[in-house]
Amino acid sequence: MNPLNDDQLNELLRRSKEEPPQVSAGFNARVMQAYQRQLTSSHFHWRRLLASAALILVGVAADRALLITRADSVVTDRATVHPCTNSLNVPGLEKQEHQR
Repeated sequence: MNPLNDDQLNELLRRSKEEPPQVSAGFNARVMQAYQRQLTSSHFHWRRLLASAALILVGVAADRALLITRADSVVTDRATVHPCTNSLNVPGLEKQEHQR
């Protein structure tokens, strides 16, 4: 397809001003259908966005829960309670600090 030269382009513009294009009978229906499709696809987009945000929040909550349980297990691994004396033994603490 060759580009239009100036004379051809001017002729096309002149004809379009004299005779506006005729709209086909189903044009309004096609426009409304396209508009409806666009609306429904934007709702679908919002649903996807909300689902993604919910998944991220669930992941963050699960990560925090795992961090808390990991921190508890580290503390319980290092600190032991002697069954006979019922005292807490934490490695690295001095005896004086331990008895406070």
